[in-house]
Amino acid sequence: MDPIFQTKVWGSVVTLFPDHLSHKDGVVKAFTKETNISLDQIASIDSQSPVTPHIIIETTGGKKHKIVVNMKEKEALVSAIYEAKAKK
Repeated sequence: MDPIFQTKVWGSVVTLFPDHLSHKDGVVKAFTKETNISLDQIASIDSQSPVTPHIIIETTGGKKHKIVVNMKEKEALVSAIYEAKAKK
């Protein structure tokens, strides 16, 4: 499956696919943490703070995921997520 959007910063890689969001966090491969969130499970996205390099995704189950993103691409990522959810 081809990615719709991808951003990288400080060892964090966020990739948006048509059905899920993948987040790999970690500079050292042995300590890399990967999180996959189905678009159906995304209840809300908090990107309000203009001075923090992250977004917070809350799932339908109430779990919050803090995802580090490139400040210049933060709003573009949020828009891409909402567009992908609308197409699903």
